[in-house]
Amino acid sequence: KRFRAVPKPDFVVGSSKTIRSLAKLAGYAQPGWAGDERWRLPRAALGAWIPVLARIPAEARQELPGITADRTFQITAGAVVLHEAMRSLGVDELEVSPWALREGVMLRYIEQLGWEGDR
Repeated sequence: KRFRAVPKPDFVVGSSKTIRSLAKLAGYAQPGWAGDERWRLPRAALGAWIPVLARIPAEARQELPGITADRTFQITAGAVVLHEAMRSLGVDELEVSPWALREGVMLRYIEQLGWEGDR
């Protein structure tokens, strides 16, 4: 109920290995500004994969694009949680960050140190 009062975001970025895995399964790549691929993950495509993931035995999920052996047991739950979060927030599609929490923690730490690079 609280999310209904929050304005719909203009741009959403997801960051985690699970989200990157799901994007390689259900999303699409597009050219980035520096020549790198940028992955996008539509909520509708993600939602279509949830029942498929639920039917496939965990051991077999690693045969799917983007799903690694260490993610086979949690990927379905991750897909459900992400899909519901996107639905609750009114997010139709998100861009996938190549970075995750640990990189963000490191960047914040460097920022707090006052490092500004070469002068």
